[in-house]
Amino acid sequence: MSTIALLNYAVFLFNNDHEANRDKIVELLMEFEKCWLKRKNNSNEFDENIMKTASILAMHLNLAGHLSWMKQAE
Repeated sequence: MSTIALLNYAVFLFNNDHEANRDKIVELLMEFEKCWLKRKNNSNEFDENIMKTASILAMHLNLAGHLSWMKQAE
């Protein structure tokens, strides 16, 4: 699954019922993290809008301290 599809699905689940879908959203963000770690230097798929959306979602779920791209932004 592409990183954009992962993130879109996570946002969809969050918007529908973030409390009931929290575990699946976290799973999707962890998969996004794996993709980011593998391809962050070799890909343009992680543009500003994608990373902003992922970061906002991570902050809403209190995951910011656990994700590499959030630590890099500090």
